[in-house]
Amino acid sequence: MQQQGRLQIWVTGASGFVGRSLVRAAAAAGHSVVATTFDPPPPSSQNLEWVQADIRRAGELHTLFRERDIDVLIHAAARTNGTTKEIRETNVLGTENVVRTAMTSRVKRIVFLSSGAVYGATDPERAVAEHRRALGEGAYAASKIEGEVLSRRLAAHAGIGLVSCRLGTLYGPGEIETEHRCRLSIPSRIAKLAKRSVPAKVYGLSRRRPYAHVDDAATAILALARAPNLHHDTFNVDGNELLSLAELLAAARTRWPAFRFVTSTSASGVDLALAATDERSRLDTSRLEAAVEPTGWRSMEEGLRSFP
Repeated sequence: MQQQGRLQIWVTGASGFVGRSLVRAAAAAGHSVVATTFDPPPPSSQNLEWVQADIRRAGELHTLFRERDIDVLIHAAARTNGTTKEIRETNVLGTENVVRTAMTSRVKRIVFLSSGAVYGATDPERAVAEHRRALGEGAYAASKIEGEVLSRRLAAHAGIGLVSCRLGTLYGPGEIETEHRCRLSIPSRIAKLAKRSVPAKVYGLSRRRPYAHVDDAATAILALARAPNLHHDTFNVDGNELLSLAELLAAARTRWPAFRFVTSTSASGVDLALAATDERSRLDTSRLEAAVEPTGWRSMEEGLRSFP
């Protein structure tokens, strides 16, 4: 794909947490964005056309996009919770429908948003690189592994460039619980707890996870979408901080000085808990940083300042 100025970008899942950030960033950069959403869409505006569509319905997508010239598809629509059947309908069948539709719209590059969940259990002491075998368990991780394989195969058959972005734990304002996303990130949960007048009960102060601000991730994803020459088809997209819950709470106290918390010796009945099974490794982003301009991931203190 040759690097261009103004691109026609199709973003699926555009009303979701990551999708909204991608749409804002792409439109602000001057690209023409077609944003599809399962929910009733907001009004369209300059550089941004909202379209209601269900990616599980192949005929509906084909009718909407058969006469469009799309340069880049960023497939952000996903379901993280529900039954195995519900998750697969969106994350596997929906992915196939979207990619096949893109193949008829003269798309030059497809960016598939995957997840660090495909790696499965990891050692927090070691960053995880893309060559690690995908061993993720559970319906969501399995659906993302299958989605990567499926989209890669279809794109290769059509001669379309494809990039899979394995996302780390993203956070930021606007993250809400929905039918498709039931669990908020720890920073977003802390932002809600900080507004309460009573101390929050927490457990697992020493447990560590990496975090990345959603707007920084959107910047990295768009850079991969536009990069003229990529030598790999899979990239980790993650921040460079691995924080314990104690360090995260300290950053929250800087952002909200009135925020108070008390520690518990048990995860039962607390407002916020990190167990050993919740710990994650940082995703190694050396490949990403070598392929595009460094993202400049913001620190947690900077990131929390983006919350109201």
